[in-house]
Amino acid sequence: MAFQMGKVLTLFLLMLSLLSSSAVAKETLPLDRFLKMVYAENPDFTIQNSDVNASKARASGIRIPPGMVGFMQMRESGNIRNGIEVYQEIPLPSKIIQDKRVRNLEYEAQKQVSGIQKTIIIAKARVAYIEFWAALTRLTILKEKRRWLGHHTELYRTTTFSDNQARIHLLGVESELDLLDNEILSADTFLTTKRNLLNVFVPSLENQDIVAVEPALEDPKTNGGKSPFVTWKEKELKAKQAELSLAKQAYLPDLSVRLRAYGGSQIVQANNELMVGITVPFLNFWQPNAEIKEASAKKMRANAELQKMTVETDSMFSSLFKQSGVLKKQLVILKNKLIPRAAQRVELVKNLSQRTMEGLGEHKSVMLDYLDLKLQAVDLRSDYEKNLQEIMQLIGG
Repeated sequence: MAFQMGKVLTLFLLMLSLLSSSAVAKETLPLDRFLKMVYAENPDFTIQNSDVNASKARASGIRIPPGMVGFMQMRESGNIRNGIEVYQEIPLPSKIIQDKRVRNLEYEAQKQVSGIQKTIIIAKARVAYIEFWAALTRLTILKEKRRWLGHHTELYRTTTFSDNQARIHLLGVESELDLLDNEILSADTFLTTKRNLLNVFVPSLENQDIVAVEPALEDPKTNGGKSPFVTWKEKELKAKQAELSLAKQAYLPDLSVRLRAYGGSQIVQANNELMVGITVPFLNFWQPNAEIKEASAKKMRANAELQKMTVETDSMFSSLFKQSGVLKKQLVILKNKLIPRAAQRVELVKNLSQRTMEGLGEHKSVMLDYLDLKLQAVDLRSDYEKNLQEIMQLIGG
C-alpha cells in the first residue's frame, strides 16, 4: 500500500514538473515589443517604403524628350560622304518647371498616403494583439467556469436529496456543463485563428510559444490639427491643380534643334547644316483641349473628395471620441466596482453550506456571476480597442 502511495506521489510530482516546464516554455510578449517587431519586419511596411522610394525617383531631375544621334552616308557622283546628325526637342522652360512641380506634389501625396497606411497597419496590429489576448483570457475564464460547474455537478451527485427538484437542478447543471464544453471548443478554435493572425503582422513570430498580457488602457488623443486623410486630399488636390496648369500649356510650341555635319572629299567640301524649329500643337487643337478637359475633371473630383473627406472625418471623430468615453466608463465600472463586489460575494458565499439546495444554488450562482462579469470585461476591452483603432487611423496616432 505504501509502495502504491509512493508511486502515485512520484507520478504526481512528475506531472507537476511537466506542467511547470510547459509554463516556463511560454514567453510573455508585451504589446510594445510586438509593435516594435511589426515596425521591423512587416511586409506592408516594405511595400509602403518601396512606393515612396519609387515616387521619389519619379520626382527627381527634369524630364525632356530624349535626344537623337544618327549616322548618315551619302553617295554623290561616285563619292561617299559620311556624316552625323544630332536632334533634340526642348520643351519651353515653363513646361519643364511645371512638370517638375507636378511630380514633386505627387511625391508629397504619396508620402502622406504611405504614412496613413503605416498608421493603419499599426492600429490593426494593436487590435490583433488585443483580440489574441482577449481570446486567450476568454478561454482561461471558460475553463475556470467549466471546473466550477464540474465541481457543482459532483456535489449534486454526492448529496442525497429526496425531491424531484434536486434532480431537475442536477439535469440543468449537466446541460450547462455540456453547453459550456461546446463553448470552450469554439473559443479554442477562435484562439487559434487569432494566434495565427499575429503572423500576418510579424511573419517570423513563433506564435505557439507566446502569451499576451493586457496592456494599460490608452486614452484616445487628438493631434490638434487636421486628419491625415484631409491632408492627403489637400496634397492630391494641389497635384491635380498643377496637372491642369501643365495641360493648359499644351497649346504652346516646343523648340527643336537639328544639326547635320558631312565630311568633305577631294571634290566636295565638308558642310554643316543647322535647323531650329518649333512645334505647332495648336493646329491639332482638339488634342490639347481634350487633355485640359481631362485634367480639369480630375481636379474637380479631387476637390469634391477633399470636401467629402473633411466632413466625414469630423463627423466620425466626434462619434468615435464620444463612444470611446462611454466604453471607458463602462470598463472602469466593471473593473473597479462590479467585479470587486462580485469577488466579495464569492468570499462570503463560501461560508454557506453546500449540502443544501439553497446553499448549492447560491454558491453556483454567485461564482458564475463573477466569471461572467470577467468575460464582459474582456469583451468590453476588445470593443474599446476596436474603437481606438478607428480613432488612431483618423488622427494618425
